[in-house]
Amino acid sequence: MAGGAHCGPALFFWTASIRCMMQGGKTCGGTVDAILISWRPDPKEVEDVLEHLADGHEYYWRVKFRFAKKNDFKFPMLGYVHMAGRNVEHLLSICDIIPFSTSHYELSDPVIPESWIKEWNDKPNERVAWKTQLVVTKIEPIRYNTLSFQKCDGTPVKQPPMNFIRVLEPSGPMALSR
Repeated sequence: MAGGAHCGPALFFWTASIRCMMQGGKTCGGTVDAILISWRPDPKEVEDVLEHLADGHEYYWRVKFRFAKKNDFKFPMLGYVHMAGRNVEHLLSICDIIPFSTSHYELSDPVIPESWIKEWNDKPNERVAWKTQLVVTKIEPIRYNTLSFQKCDGTPVKQPPMNFIRVLEPSGPMALSR
């Protein structure tokens, strides 16, 4: 599948909520599925991703773990990104979860920032064992207190996730600023 064509045009968050409600599928109790995930990027990585999405491409966010029950999720879904050592600072619109494939580094319409493709090709001995990719169509800056999130069962998130945690959509005064 060519890059940028996996999930169609970029989805906006109000559209995500409406589509999920119309599908009537199982969610975590909110109008859309949502996950809390951690990221430890250097500042250049964030810049690369924002530039890549601004150019109209989808972004295949690589992670080192698998999602055991991908079909339990309803897409599009939200991804709240905890920045290591800080709080939640980004909101993703995720339209699919797919297995990692090295072929994504060879597409004519890239799904990964060009700088990452160059690094992948130039430093084969430093490659990470990626497992899964989240197909991201939009990233938006936000600021939420990570420990203010609730898991699907209503219990509080006690620490940032090692992989991911399925969470309820935030509500009330948990935002630090937006």
